[in-house]
Amino acid sequence: MDWLSIRGPEYPSYSDRTFWNGLPENWKEKYIKAGEKYLDYNWPSVKATSYLRFMQDGDRNSMQSINGQ
Repeated sequence: MDWLSIRGPEYPSYSDRTFWNGLPENWKEKYIKAGEKYLDYNWPSVKATSYLRFMQDGDRNSMQSINGQ
């Protein structure tokens, strides 16, 4: 399998205001409220070397233990 060719779902661009403004208000409120919980979250990052290793040999250990956690 060519992992580099796998694409995620397609979403309208940020600039497509017609689409985003057309979402139901209750959806907007729900997702904004859920997202606000993570405003102060420290998002860990995966080193490029860990990602490359995973792509080469499939070893997920370095990716699953980000920053030694």
